Amino acid sequence: MEAKESKKLIGDQRSILEENLFFHAMLDENQTINSGIELPREPNLVLRFSFRNCDICRNSALFEFKRLMDLTKSNRLKAIGSFMSPHDLKIFQETERQLSFNIANVSSDYFGLELEREASEPFFFVLFPDGSARHIFIPLKEDVPRTRRYLEIIRQKYFSNDQKNPNQYTPRGVGR
Repeated sequence: MEAKESKKLIGDQRSILEENLFFHAMLDENQTINSGIELPREPNLVLRFSFRNCDICRNSALFEFKRLMDLTKSNRLKAIGSFMSPHDLKIFQETERQLSFNIANVSSDYFGLELEREASEPFFFVLFPDGSARHIFIPLKEDVPRTRRYLEIIRQKYFSNDQKNPNQYTPRGVGR
């Protein structure tokens, strides 16, 4: 992990984004991450979760991710999960029919991030073309307004040109 002097975009002890805190994913010679997902050409927001996450935590994160996805036209929002088998992923998708997006099934340490190995909570991050994962954020089911604030900051910073309706997104609990 590389940490530099951080520019806090939301101040206080619970800062949401620290501009220069990032990890690098493990790349192979084809510039793919662990021989699977190709690196994006532009920053992508990733929701990373696992079958081992608390159900309520995972569902809360998926709901907020779906809200954001419904309000943008971006194909740069990725849900990436870890399931025991492809069959388990299929069962999950059938159970969660309200999800209108694809979920990639990858190994539990796919990006090489410590949070993946712990797998206790879902988390968001922005994946950059150089393989770095920045703006890592762990949503708390008890603090949905904070998650919405994080997603709004990410949307404005990286996806403002991808909106279906730029005046449409004003999540409850998020001040401007």
